[in-house]
Amino acid sequence: MMRNTAPTPKVFNAIYKPPKASQPNGSNRPIRPLLFVGVVLVGGLLISRLPFFQIKHVDVRNSPSIAITELAQSLIGQSIFSNKIQTLARKALEEYPILESFSCTRGLPATVRCEAKAREARFVWKTGDKSYLLDKSGYIFTEFTNEKLPILEDRAGKAVSIGEEVTSEETVAAYDQLVALLLKDGITVSQLFITESFYQFGAVISARADKTFPGSPITVLFTTSYPVESQVTVLSKVLDERSAQIKERIDLRVPGNVYFY
Repeated sequence: MMRNTAPTPKVFNAIYKPPKASQPNGSNRPIRPLLFVGVVLVGGLLISRLPFFQIKHVDVRNSPSIAITELAQSLIGQSIFSNKIQTLARKALEEYPILESFSCTRGLPATVRCEAKAREARFVWKTGDKSYLLDKSGYIFTEFTNEKLPILEDRAGKAVSIGEEVTSEETVAAYDQLVALLLKDGITVSQLFITESFYQFGAVISARADKTFPGSPITVLFTTSYPVESQVTVLSKVLDERSAQIKERIDLRVPGNVYFY
C-alpha cells in the first residue's frame, strides 16, 4: 500500500526585497522650516535698518495746525517699515481734537504721506459761561472763536471737556434742519437750546420777514418724536393767524395741539 506524501515546496530566490518603512526624522524635519523663517526675519530686519529705507520725507496734507505737521516730521530718520508710523497717527488723533481723521501711508523707499481731515464747526456749544465749537458728530473740539455760527445752549449747564461727545449726530442734524427750515420761512433765530431731555429742543425767535413779534423774543419748544418739517409748518400757520396773541412761548411738542401764551 502506497502512502500519499505532501509535495515538497520548491524555492525561488528572488532578488526583490520589500522596501523598509521610512522612519520620520523627528529632529531634522521641524528645524529646517524654522531655520528658514528665522533667516528671512533676520534678513528682513537687517534690510529694514539700511539707510536706504530710512524716512527722508514726510508730506502732510490739509493739516489744520503747524504743530500737527511738526509732529509728523518727527518720523524722519525712522525705518519706513517701523510701526511708529501707526503709533504717531493714533497720537495725533488723541492730542489734537480738531482732527476728525489722520492717516499715514508708506511710499517706498523713504517717503511717508499723511492725510489730515479737520472737524467742521456746525454750532457754538454754550454751557454755563463756556463756549466751544461743535461738529456734525456732536463733538466739541476747540474753544469758541469769533466764527458766525448759531449758538446752541445746554441749559442744564453740564461741565464738558474739549474732545468730548456732548450730543448725538442725530441731534445736530435735527438742529441743522430746523435752522434751515426757519430761515427758509423768513424767521430770525436768536438762539437754540437743549433742555434736560435730548428729546426736546428749542429755539428763540425774534422776527419774521424782518418784522419783530409783539412779544419778541419768543421761545419755541420742539420735539424729536415727530418730523421737524411738520412742526415748522404748524409754527408758520400759528404765526400767520395768532402772532398778535403770542407773548412769550409756543409749545409744539404735542402732535395735534399747539400751546402758546
